[in-house]
Amino acid sequence: MESWVLTGQRIKNYVHASLMRLYRRLLRLRPEDHVSDEEVLVLTGLPSPTELLRLARLRYLSSLISAGSATCWGLFNQDATWGVLVQDDLRWVFEQLGNASHLQDPVAHCAQWLDLIRWHRPYWKRLIRRASQHAILQRGLHHKVLRFHLHALDVLESGGVAVPQPLVQEDLGDTAYGCMKCCKVFKNKAGEGSHMHKAHGYVHPVRLLFQGTQCAICLREYFTFAKLQQHLRCVEACRTQWLGLLGTLMPAPGIGSCANRDLEQEHDRLLPPLQALGPQLPPGQERDFDPVDWKLLADLSLILYDTPGACSLEAELRDHIQSRTISWSTCLCTLTALLEHLEDAFDEFGDRSKQEVIEVVKKLTRVSSWEFLNVAQRHVSTRFASLASLTSSLDDLDGGTFEKIPRSWGRHRIILHAFAGRRRPGDFQFYLDQLCEHLPDDVVIHTASMDILYDVHLGDASAADAQAYWLRGITQRFVVGFLGGPPCETWSVARAVQLRQGIKGPRPVRDATELWGHASLALKELLQVCVGNDLLAFTLICILYLALYDGVAVMEHPAMPSLEHAASVWKLPIMQLILSMPGFELLTLCQGVLGAATPKPTSLLTLNLPELQGVLHQHRVTKELPRRAAIGKQTDGSWATTSLKEYPPAFCKGLATAFYAAIRTPPVVDHGVCPETFLSQCAHLFVQQFSCHLGQDFAG
Repeated sequence: MESWVLTGQRIKNYVHASLMRLYRRLLRLRPEDHVSDEEVLVLTGLPSPTELLRLARLRYLSSLISAGSATCWGLFNQDATWGVLVQDDLRWVFEQLGNASHLQDPVAHCAQWLDLIRWHRPYWKRLIRRASQHAILQRGLHHKVLRFHLHALDVLESGGVAVPQPLVQEDLGDTAYGCMKCCKVFKNKAGEGSHMHKAHGYVHPVRLLFQGTQCAICLREYFTFAKLQQHLRCVEACRTQWLGLLGTLMPAPGIGSCANRDLEQEHDRLLPPLQALGPQLPPGQERDFDPVDWKLLADLSLILYDTPGACSLEAELRDHIQSRTISWSTCLCTLTALLEHLEDAFDEFGDRSKQEVIEVVKKLTRVSSWEFLNVAQRHVSTRFASLASLTSSLDDLDGGTFEKIPRSWGRHRIILHAFAGRRRPGDFQFYLDQLCEHLPDDVVIHTASMDILYDVHLGDASAADAQAYWLRGITQRFVVGFLGGPPCETWSVARAVQLRQGIKGPRPVRDATELWGHASLALKELLQVCVGNDLLAFTLICILYLALYDGVAVMEHPAMPSLEHAASVWKLPIMQLILSMPGFELLTLCQGVLGAATPKPTSLLTLNLPELQGVLHQHRVTKELPRRAAIGKQTDGSWATTSLKEYPPAFCKGLATAFYAAIRTPPVVDHGVCPETFLSQCAHLFVQQFSCHLGQDFAG
């Protein structure tokens, strides 16, 4: 494989499709499961077919260089095409690891790379493995971010926002497959033929050539009808000679038949096709299957002559074609043959000229002229080609048209406190529980501490099962509030601060141009960025669902930085769209006036909490900001910013007061809601015991 040079798009597509079929078998996917190749690669966590070839060539290059003079370098120098592929592979490694190693551009510093490959072969193998892992993680990152945006657009669409749905148009030209009578389209000719056989009883003419499992022309034994049928369809020499000598027989069992299945169970994968010996039939006149439906051609010819000038010739031809049980492939061949006859015909078509008739028939040969072929066949199911095209379309959306569903809350109302951390005196739940002591008996407010400290399954916001569980709770009106500050360790401007000499701090992993993460990072940094993206995406999806069901929410994150090139969640296009929706506000404050050890500028994304700003102003404990800064490491070796992830007590009390006022008296209470099952599953997250364990910033 390391020596392959794939020339031509057909062989490239064949290799790609073959490897992707193997990946789909590993996932046990069925043919009817519509899963894209990118999603298959993300689910398997395996390299793409192109990356597999790259890795094989790079390992082989190391073997060649280590062999030294024993390698015939003259032959390799003559293989210019393979050399170009290797150069491109080296540039690919540099793109993956250029920002996480001391390697320089291989184009300008080829000697550095050759020296590394020759004298540090184990390290080179590790570099190749790192490049592969980096490519896999980056693909997963982009796929999850794109899927998050599509999920967000689905929620907005449920709220009445006019979401554009640009579809990706494939460059298919005039290639299409479908049934003219049923107006159905298919991916390939095999699907078209299968439909014509099952729905309309059409038998492929190749099945009329054989009765056994051996080719009468090349004397090759295939042991199954399906393999012989495929052989005759693909090998023109055998098909045309057989058809010219033997004519047609009764149709034999084909692909998918019970007889062929019995032969497959008996012989398939046990015996390869075997070459037989013996007398062969003498060569005769070759002929192939006629793809033209001559009866349809005759009927269309009559329509051309008999249709009055006042009627639409195109409409008459369309109606007659779509009344016949014929595939688009056969229809196209028939119309093409009709055009050839029209070129030689006399100019006698009634009130129409010969050129006018030819233009009408030519129009019908184009895929774009048939609506069901043009729309369904020429477009794929994905909405957007890339994340860039999706985010650019967010600027055209009008969030002001979002309409919420009226509240219908039950007796039990859960506030999901995501990334809650340890329980301690003075936290959000501490003050909310005190306020809930004065609630009437018909309302119970619970605080669910969602954190891996308490449950590695329901507390993991990056796990798909946990996300589905809590989103189901929101849609069923069990979860009515959300409070969370997704980890800001990959967004913090503290990463860009230069520490004193001798201490190396973490470097920035995002900026204003790459808000979802740099294209080249160390593996640990990339894992950290992926987790940060997943937690932020979960937070925003929860808030959007709460906006749809008229809940309340607060998302806390560092305020907009003063540096123009610095990254911030408030610069995300999806965040700008959310802020334009009714019920959302952006509050900016300093936690220093609420008791924090540093100024800590903070912004809050609030939903249906119009009184929160005034409540927080009332809970200030000082008018002057502290002058301390949390940069670098402390004497015990921990980062100074670690302690700041816990909110000061006054801030927690203000949040609890605002949530309590918004949730205790909803306008409508549905007493029929009974979430006993949901409550029993998450009851252990209603934590009451305090803890001293602070936890790490990044648990990856």
